[in-house]
Formats: sequence, structure tokens, C-alpha cells
Amino acid sequence: MEQSLKDMKSNIERKAEDRGQNLGKIQQQRQRFQTDIKEIRDKINKHLDKLEQEIKQNIQAAEQKAKSQLDGLLSKIFDHGKTIDKLQNNISATKNFVTELQTFLGRKMFEAEIQKEEKFMQSLIEDGDLQQINLQCRIDDKMSDILSMTKFGEISVIANPPTITMTTVRDKQAQQIVPTISKTINDINLTLLTRFEISKGRKELGITGCTFMPSRKMVFVDSTNNCLLIHNENGLFDCNIPVSHCPFDVTYIDENTVAVTHNTEPYHIEVINIASKKIVKKIKTSDRCYGITNKEGRLIYYDSWGGIRTLTDESTVVQVDRYKTWNFVTTSKDTIYHTYPSTNTVTCYTVTGQKVWEYKDELILKSIYGVTVDNDSNVYLVSYWNNSVIVLSPDGKHAHPLLQENGIKNPYGIHFDNGRNILLVTNFNGTAFLYNSK
Repeated sequence: MEQSLKDMKSNIERKAEDRGQNLGKIQQQRQRFQTDIKEIRDKINKHLDKLEQEIKQNIQAAEQKAKSQLDGLLSKIFDHGKTIDKLQNNISATKNFVTELQTFLGRKMFEAEIQKEEKFMQSLIEDGDLQQINLQCRIDDKMSDILSMTKFGEISVIANPPTITMTTVRDKQAQQIVPTISKTINDINLTLLTRFEISKGRKELGITGCTFMPSRKMVFVDSTNNCLLIHNENGLFDCNIPVSHCPFDVTYIDENTVAVTHNTEPYHIEVINIASKKIVKKIKTSDRCYGITNKEGRLIYYDSWGGIRTLTDESTVVQVDRYKTWNFVTTSKDTIYHTYPSTNTVTCYTVTGQKVWEYKDELILKSIYGVTVDNDSNVYLVSYWNNSVIVLSPDGKHAHPLLQENGIKNPYGIHFDNGRNILLVTNFNGTAFLYNSK
């Protein structure tokens, strides 16, 4: 009986805490939705301003063209009018001051000139020079579609399964009787949610890194064009942000800030505010930097001179062979995972640098780059050479290919959103895939 009361008390406290967290989550969602709506509105306003400016310029250009055409015709008409006046004066003078023979000869000359002017007048009609010139403006039908919209979007309250369970004495007894069946990597099923082209319209991309922001926006590193490319959670392009030469990998720091590594001199990590699109800090490093990850506010990155390092105290967590390149790192709970494509190896370390396990396979793990981990500590990797996504068991003993082909070609970046069980995979050429993990 006492234990039951303790369990009830614990359940009440946990429920109260869970409801409080739910309230905080709703507030965050409201703030995120309001931010998204404002961003969309700002983009619409900017786009409409651009379209308005363009059509105004087109109107002015059309007016100038019509004016130039009419001015040219008027100039010709005035010139011929002067010629006709001159003919009239000459004919009058001939009548008054010359002999009959001279009048006869002059008449022949005047008739030729008059025929020439009559031909010009006729040509004005035949060539369409006397048609009325008007400006015409036809507003695109899609513009009126905006006026017919009755709502910006839809807001609803939905209920998802609870994130907590009640604990009772009876449940504990049942747990002792019924064994827990653990999920294996063979049970993992990825369902494609969407496929999209990163920053559609660019001719050549080189996507080497990616990450999710807390707002669900996606940030991609374009090492070919030296910039970050931002897309919203639905895959729609948002903006691009120029960065220093040779960016490689990216990780989020907070709601608006990311850290980007660079693998060329001057060796440094850039901290960038994606809201203001500005570099807010440059952190000097000892050598070329490759993979980077965020461990509860602690940035961990791979330095080709110092190995796996942390920015909090600039210490080396794991010393590996120097001058190795294209390494990626990620963290989960109290472990660090490190890929080394040259040896087709992924290694798991504790956060203090002790090796936990190492998995090597020259076929399945050939040219592995990006690495990420899900809530169950399953390790996901991309094989550039095999055009595939591989998952490793948490103990590093088993590997299983998850995705092969189906559009995946030369994958480089990968990131798992543990809050939504969403896996992001990117090809080097700029194709991205979002999968739901079950």
C-alpha cells in the first residue's frame, strides 16, 4: 500500500512536470510559427516590390520606345510638309515671272515632285505608320489569386501519444515476468518523406555537410560556391549566406547560430548568425578542420593536426594520426563517433577519449563520410563509393545497408533529428532526402 502511494505521488509529480514541459513546447511552437509567418510575409513583400519595380521599368521602356517611334515619324512628316510648302511657292513664282515654255518645262518637274510626295503620303497608310500607338498592361492572373485567398494557413490543436507512462507496483511485477524485446538494426525501416534539390537553379554544387536547426530549418554547406544554403522544413529554399573559402561541415549552436569548419588557410571555425546572415566570430584552429558536432553546447571538431578536439578548453579529446583528411565526427550520450574514409573505418570513443569499439569493412564502408546517431544509439553512415546509407549496431559489431540507389548518388552529408525521428541525407551534387525512421 505504501509503495502504491509512493508510485502515485511519483506519477503525479512526473505528470505535472510533463504538462509544464508541454506548455513550454506549445509556446516554442507558437513563437516558431509566428516567425515563419513573418518570414513568409517579408519574402512576399520583397518579391512584390521587385515585381512592381520591374513592371514600372517595363512601362517606362515601352513608353520610350513608342515615343521614339512617333517622334521619328513626326520628323519625317514635318520635313515633307516643308517640301510641299516649297513646291507651292515655286509654282506661284513660275506663274508670275516665266515664259510659257518655261512654265511647261517647270510643270513637268513639279509633277514629278508632287508624285513623290503623294507616294510618301500613301506609304504612311500602307505601312501602318498612321495606326494609333497605345500602351497595354495586362496584370498576371496569378496576382489576383492572392486577393482571392481567404487565409494564410491553418492552425489546429492535435494530440500525439503521451511521452510518459505511469509506474505501478503491478507494472513493475509484470516487467519482471515479461522480457523486453530490443529492436535491432534489421528492424529499422526508413520511409521517404520528400526529395528536393538544394538551392534549385544553381548549375554546380558541392554539398559536404548538413544539419537541422531547432526551428527545423535545414542548413547545407556548399563547398563549391563557398556558402551556406538554408531550406525550410518542407525543403523550400530560403536563402544563401556567403562564408569564407573552402567550408566543409556545419553544426547548430542555438536557434539562430551555426558553426562552420574550413579546410584551408587561414585555419578557423566561423560562427554565423543565419538570421542576420553575418559572421559573428572566427575561431582560430591549429590546422585544417573537417567534421564538427555540438555536444550540449560543447563544440567538438576534427583538426587534421590535433585530432578530435573541443572548443570549450581547446584540448584534444582523441589524438589520431596527423594529416588525415575528410573525417567526420558526431556525438551521442557519452560517446563520440569518428569516420575515417581512407581506411573505411568508424570508431567509437568515450567523451574522455577511450576507444570503445572500432568497425572496419573495406566493402560496405568504402569511402564513408557523414555520420549521425539516433535515439537508440544506432550509427548511420553514408558511403560515397557505394551510393548507400549504412547503419551500425550500438555495440559496433553489426552493419546493415539501409538505402541503396533510389536516387542516392555520391552521398556526403547525413543528420538525424532525434526529436522527430527524421533522417536527412544529401548527395554531393545537391539532391536531398528526408526519411521517417521507424
